[in-house]
Amino acid sequence: MKSVNGFTLIEVLIASTLGLVLITTAAELLVSARDWQRSEQHHSKRTEDIRLLSSLLRRAVRSAGDPGCHWQWQTNLTKTPRLSAQPAIANPINAAIDSESDVLVIQRWQPTGKAVMTAAVSESAVISLDRDHNRRFGHPVLLSADAGASCVLFNQAGEAPKDLNRGPGWASGASTTSASALNHVPEAGYQALAGVLTLYEPERVAFYIDDSVAGSSSSLFRRRLSAGNRREELLVGINAMQLAYAVDPDRDGDMDAWVSATDVGNWQQVTAVRVRVQLAAAASPEDGWIMITQALRNGLPHD
Repeated sequence: MKSVNGFTLIEVLIASTLGLVLITTAAELLVSARDWQRSEQHHSKRTEDIRLLSSLLRRAVRSAGDPGCHWQWQTNLTKTPRLSAQPAIANPINAAIDSESDVLVIQRWQPTGKAVMTAAVSESAVISLDRDHNRRFGHPVLLSADAGASCVLFNQAGEAPKDLNRGPGWASGASTTSASALNHVPEAGYQALAGVLTLYEPERVAFYIDDSVAGSSSSLFRRRLSAGNRREELLVGINAMQLAYAVDPDRDGDMDAWVSATDVGNWQQVTAVRVRVQLAAAASPEDGWIMITQALRNGLPHD
């Protein structure tokens, strides 16, 4: 009879050990690959969040104080001096938003549409349009004409839906004196307007942190006056926001100090905004903070 040779016990043990080593190595490689993939996804998300956040906030601050049309061509018929107009960066207390983080509030003029005058040229207080202007009595109106070369700011002094009225205007029951008028009458007469008109209205935008819609984290939200101040979720995974403001009290063009909102004495003196934001997608709380600094581009001109 022929003898049948099998594996010895030593050979079986060696083969089992090698197999176990291979399985363990493969498992470790799989875990490492998954960790690397998660790390890459985390890094990509954090990079994208930073890019989106920086772009959003920088664009918002750059637009703050947009006068609608250049100061050089703007005629102000209102009773409010230019330097006491609404500031580009506003006091967050006035926004009445409940948030554990700081609130960034910007204000600007924004275009709302175009209209054509029924007359080729208008030199009177009343400017008749081919459509409704949607401006109620006493509402501030900014319009530009002549391709932006002419610009006038006034309070709507009439109630006709297709007539903009830059006349003095008096509220019902008020005395018809210059002191109670909505607008002053220019001594040289009203500026002649021609061409297509661009209408602007005041816009206020507030950015703040609140619980996300899904409720699993915090998010960056905004409220816009033009959108009825409804809550708009912009970016999920933002834990906190801290703000500092550069102020220039002597208006010499140089920033004097960085201060918090409570230390801003005059919001017209704010020249830049520094935003510190904490991202949820960070390896550690310390790693989650980023800082964005943006100067205002539309501050009021020096007198």
